[in-house]
Amino acid sequence: MPSQGESLNMPGMTYDQRTESTGPQVKDEAAGSAEVQALRERIARLEDENRLLRLCARFEGPAPGEALGSLLPEIIAPASDAPLVYAYVSDMQTHELLFVNRSLTMAVGAWQGRKCYELLQGRDTPCPFCTSGRLQRNPERPVVWEWRNPRLGRWFRCIDRCIHWPDGRPVRYELAVDITDMREAQEDLLRFRAALDASAEAIFLVDLEEGRFLDVNSGACTMLGYDRDTLLGLGLCGIRRSMAADGCRQILDSIAAGAVLENVETVYLHRDGTFVPVEVGARLVDRAGGPRLAIMVARDVSEKRKARRAMEVRYLYEHVLSSCARELLSRSCSESTLVGVLGALRQGAGACRAYIFENYEDAEGRLCCSQRYESSAPGVRPELDNPALQNIIYASEAPNWLHELRKGRAVVGPVADQPLPERDVLQAQGIRSLLVLPIFARGVWCGFVGFDDTRTERTWQGGDILFLQTASEILGAALERHRAEAELAASHQRAEEASRAKSVFLANMSHEIRTPLNAIIGLTELTLQEPISQGVGENLRGVLHSAEALLAVVNDLLDLSRVESGRLHLESVEFSPSRLARGVVRLMTHVADRKGLDFELYIARDVPPTVTGDPARLRQVLLNLLGNALKFTDEGGVSLTVTPCICSTDTGGGILKGGNGGVRGLRFTVTDTGIGIPPDRQACIFESFVQADE
Repeated sequence: MPSQGESLNMPGMTYDQRTESTGPQVKDEAAGSAEVQALRERIARLEDENRLLRLCARFEGPAPGEALGSLLPEIIAPASDAPLVYAYVSDMQTHELLFVNRSLTMAVGAWQGRKCYELLQGRDTPCPFCTSGRLQRNPERPVVWEWRNPRLGRWFRCIDRCIHWPDGRPVRYELAVDITDMREAQEDLLRFRAALDASAEAIFLVDLEEGRFLDVNSGACTMLGYDRDTLLGLGLCGIRRSMAADGCRQILDSIAAGAVLENVETVYLHRDGTFVPVEVGARLVDRAGGPRLAIMVARDVSEKRKARRAMEVRYLYEHVLSSCARELLSRSCSESTLVGVLGALRQGAGACRAYIFENYEDAEGRLCCSQRYESSAPGVRPELDNPALQNIIYASEAPNWLHELRKGRAVVGPVADQPLPERDVLQAQGIRSLLVLPIFARGVWCGFVGFDDTRTERTWQGGDILFLQTASEILGAALERHRAEAELAASHQRAEEASRAKSVFLANMSHEIRTPLNAIIGLTELTLQEPISQGVGENLRGVLHSAEALLAVVNDLLDLSRVESGRLHLESVEFSPSRLARGVVRLMTHVADRKGLDFELYIARDVPPTVTGDPARLRQVLLNLLGNALKFTDEGGVSLTVTPCICSTDTGGGILKGGNGGVRGLRFTVTDTGIGIPPDRQACIFESFVQADE
């Protein structure tokens, strides 16, 4: 609605809107709307009024007010449901009121002898916007204008004409219609329009029958890039090119049926041909009569979608990184593990290929690289066997990458923008864009990981680069671990080979030492059978005991070397357990006698006369156990007990032939009254080269 002091242009006539300080602006009439037609009818009635006034001047009769009351009742006393119509006549020179109709009299009171500007405007001087001067200059042309009466506080649409009073002088006749309600409605509409235009959201008033826009706000024009007239001509289907006409019709019909749309995501067509993602709400306008209308509000959700996409990508990247890190930490860093991790990173980054190149120095000391691992998307040609990607010399074949990657910077962008000579190698593989990141391990540049796209010239975003930089750090740690595992495996293999060589050496040496020892023992025993003096015999027996002890040590070394070299085998022959036990005790009796210890042997009656097993190993075990018992016992005694038992498994000892209810065997128990073995040392004494007491 026009504000105070604003010109209101309507077809057929121009109105001046006035305040106390602005003058009238008059424009020519023209044919136009129904409203103008109504004003023309009022002007025609004014012509009749002029004729009446002229008749009153020539003939005696009723007073002018009475004549007007009889001929123009709607002016003197308008209907109660009609807008207020005020009319008055004033002298153009003196501004004295000559006539005031009943409606205006009721509003302003007594008017006789008063000035129009004094009574109607509350002024002391004539109004600066008075139309009397223009009516005098052009008495045949009426002045139509709007103004707000400060005294009455209401808006009026006025029609001023020059007529002749009965005494023949020209006077100003004004007919004023109260348009306050209409102006307030217009002002409300203007405020509503200003509020709509101030909104950043796009607002459309839609004719549901035709699907056309009746009105749009400036937010809609800004969002879609059209001016208002063009946008009104497009209609709903014009900005929803992604949807068929039938789809638009269904939406309009559902709204007309009372459906309320809330936060429906779709896309609108921008003037430049791109699509704007929007979130739309719409509802039916509650109105009586006329076409069914709907208010549709659209909000641009481009940033919202970007944020949501960024969040989704971030979640995906975090999931991929955690999975890759877990895979590399929980498994051996083998080639298959690295290829699997590369595949996960490639899928997460949406790349066609992912690969790892490792750095090394050639025989001439030049820094080179070769592709070691690769993961390709389905339908993308692998390049792992491409000879052009092996033994690349940085200085001559990739100098630009050498400069960037060595400083920890990424190589990113379309291949067409890459410098020579790298561009030729990349284009030969059909790569259109790529992202290459250096791999560092313990601060040393050891290679790079690359991701390329063979389908589009992709723009790698900052989030992608940050994610893949983190991935390159994980891969650097994995490659370092892989290298360490390889070195450890090689070291372990060398150690095993050295251990086997040592065992072979010990076996050979033990065999070589045992041969002369057996000769010494045999010759000593033969000499002791000869008649010799008591002193010499004692010495020879000492030599015999020492040789036997040395032979036991050599046998132990030989057995250890056999165990380590995997060549120790147990025999299975028949032997007498009682005779073996007595022989062992007889060999150790001199040790017990020397220390003054009791040395007992107990063999149960149900011990069988023969068993099957390895008597040599059994004798060795018993000698070791009894030797330790006698060594660490200073008082009391040592005993050896042999009893039968039922074994759940074949332990390799003396196994009885036959039997029911399990495997029958023998238990050899050595008991002493010595210092014993602490509980915390009992498990470790069975390890190589370990004693309970160092």
